[in-house]
Amino acid sequence: GEMNSAATSIQTAFRYHFKRKRLCHWIEAVVKIQSFARLAINQIRYLSTIWCIIEIQSTMRGYLAKKKFQRIYKIHKSDVSATIIQAAWRRYDAQAEYKLHHGARLIQSTWRMYAVSKDFESYKKAQKIQSVWRCYYTRVRYQNTRIAIKAAIKIQAKWRGFVCQCNYIFTLMDIIAIQRIVRGYMGRRIYEQKNEHRDRVRAVGCLRQQSAITIQRVYRGFWGRIEYQAMLSEE
Repeated sequence: GEMNSAATSIQTAFRYHFKRKRLCHWIEAVVKIQSFARLAINQIRYLSTIWCIIEIQSTMRGYLAKKKFQRIYKIHKSDVSATIIQAAWRRYDAQAEYKLHHGARLIQSTWRMYAVSKDFESYKKAQKIQSVWRCYYTRVRYQNTRIAIKAAIKIQAKWRGFVCQCNYIFTLMDIIAIQRIVRGYMGRRIYEQKNEHRDRVRAVGCLRQQSAITIQRVYRGFWGRIEYQAMLSEE
């Protein structure tokens, strides 16, 4: 009973440890996937925000440039050509700057996507290696546990056989001791009964002998008196 409960406790602890370890690995994988998903969502939001900001800035700059152009055109009608040229140049400069900034952002987003894909591939490879290793480790642990359980069962069987044999031997010794005590008691009773019978026989023999002696003495005395009287009468 104690050995079975101990084996059951060991099996329960092992299953709990294995399930908790597998749950921890699953939680780590979920956290990793969530981190990658949040990174992608944040990148998309960042790009959308930058694009909206750039659109707003370009619209605002165009509006301000138009307002400025109208004000300058009213004040300096003679400098309309120069203002148009400056506006065109500024527009060209702004577009060039925007294209440069957009190209840099495109390169950065492409590089980030490539880095994320490489990290994801590395993560998938690491996850696959971990799954293979966990499968191998679990199989080895299962085999070792199975061997240990078989050994424990064999040890329990040997121990139970030894206990049963000891109980049988002790019971047999107790039975033999009880039989010896009973036989000794019966032998003493028989010996005492034989002694009592022999004493009774001896007593009866002694009583008979004493009775015979008394009878003989009385008989001899009787015949002696008769002979004595006969002798007296002859005289």
